Amino acid sequence: AWYAADHGPLTGLLNRRGFYERAARVLAGPDGQAVSVMLLDLDGFKLVNDAYGHRVGDRVLVTVTARLVAHLYDGWLCARLGGDEFAVLNVAADTGAPLAARAAVLAEVLAAPVRVDRQPVTVGAAIGMVSATTPASLGVLLGRADAAMYRAKHTGRPVAWDPARDGDPAPAARALAGVSWGWAAGRGRDCRGDGPDSGCGRRPGAPRRT
Repeated sequence: AWYAADHGPLTGLLNRRGFYERAARVLAGPDGQAVSVMLLDLDGFKLVNDAYGHRVGDRVLVTVTARLVAHLYDGWLCARLGGDEFAVLNVAADTGAPLAARAAVLAEVLAAPVRVDRQPVTVGAAIGMVSATTPASLGVLLGRADAAMYRAKHTGRPVAWDPARDGDPAPAARALAGVSWGWAAGRGRDCRGDGPDSGCGRRPGAPRRT
């Protein structure tokens, strides 16, 4: 029962609730541990759902998940936060230039066509990254990664958070962290985040952008 509560039935990844619980523990310490967060949003996924239906969309999500997991290190936390949004938390393995290189590989791998019923279907991935040291606020890191991801949608390549370009959503993230966690824990709506139309509460301080 605990596994079903923290993992999505479609992809088998951590859902929003499971990711928040585990990531919060990791980010609580020990002091000075290097960490990084990547947020990934699938570009073009809504078009796939609209054109081919949710059955094909689900198969694309399963394939994307397999590719994503295959290119991550053991011990990294990987989650589907809802819909076409994924999050990755890693500890010490990749920060700075190595993180950017890893994100570039993921973007290339995820952009490869997915064959569904002999039909090639293509989605891209906008990736935002942020590095920090523990202790750190999950809400703040997600907000910063989201700001970078939004810029990545315009540049066409993975982007690391830059306060000069992206601003700092930290105050809003802290203010809304409790609200977001309430939704993630299942108060307000089902946030298992692994159904074809799942659209759980947005990350702290991160309104949906179109």
